[in-house]
Amino acid sequence: GPAKLEEAIRGLVSRQMIRGVTVDGEDCVEFRHALIAEVIRKDLPPARRRRMHIMIGEALEKRYGTGARLQELAHHFTEGRCGERAIQYALKAANACKAEYAHEAALRFYDYILRNRGSLSQEQLSGIAIDAAVACCALGVPKRGIKILAGELRKARSVDPDIKARMFTQTAFSYQHLGNLRELSKWTQRGLNLFSTRRPARNQITKALLLFCSSYPATLRCSPRKALALLDKALAAAVESENKDLMGRVLSMIGVEHRIAGNLRSAVAAGRQAHRIMEMSQDPIPASSIPSNLGSTLSEMGRFREALVLHIQAVKLSKKSRSSFLGLSLIH
Repeated sequence: GPAKLEEAIRGLVSRQMIRGVTVDGEDCVEFRHALIAEVIRKDLPPARRRRMHIMIGEALEKRYGTGARLQELAHHFTEGRCGERAIQYALKAANACKAEYAHEAALRFYDYILRNRGSLSQEQLSGIAIDAAVACCALGVPKRGIKILAGELRKARSVDPDIKARMFTQTAFSYQHLGNLRELSKWTQRGLNLFSTRRPARNQITKALLLFCSSYPATLRCSPRKALALLDKALAAAVESENKDLMGRVLSMIGVEHRIAGNLRSAVAAGRQAHRIMEMSQDPIPASSIPSNLGSTLSEMGRFREALVLHIQAVKLSKKSRSSFLGLSLIH
């Protein structure tokens, strides 16, 4: 009864295992350390542990509704193995984590969805695999992303060619993170081939990304003429898609290639155009790299004051991405 419960709580407080806290104006208790809760959970039989997670999830759902506390709801329902209910919450929570650049948490939910699948279509699962691979690259584990995509590609033989082209594109970008130029070139070519089949892919954003990615080996090999030819095609596809962020990314890279070729005026012109386009961007990763690239060109021209302003802007924007790798690369 209530008396025994109160006595048990006082005993746990006196033994420094739990403590009283106030949440939303109500008195509650919590474990003093997460390890205490972990030890207790591990000692519970699996079936009872799952039931407890379901009860907690249902209590949260009843109190806060289905649109709030998504990560907690997804955690408890996935741990409770609640079938379709768990998958839908995991999908909502993964999307929320993705929007906050909480890549590690998002990847846990993506893994759960891809393992359990539920009633999601192969097209939906393919899109989730792409998002999971993006998170893997952000976390510095591109090999894991490649493995996830390979598994879904084996199941997606008859999937829409535009989705398959997106999967090939992300595979190529993952190999770019690894520095494997041979595999990068192979996957970009496979993706581009899908645009000239009897049932062709048509998404110009994907085509632009494939061409953009295919220019990377030429950049590393200091072949600006070849890289610029590919980037010009990428820009044409980006313009056709009317995707401003992508146009800005491609133009910025065109500026970099002109700088490598020694055409500094052309480099500044492309860089300024990219900077104007990206000023309204909601994506901090390309939005931060573009002023940094332009700043590097201006430094080579001896315009250090302008360059410094751009580099400071780039570092500030990089903080929004919550990526320490991006921030450090821009500082250095």
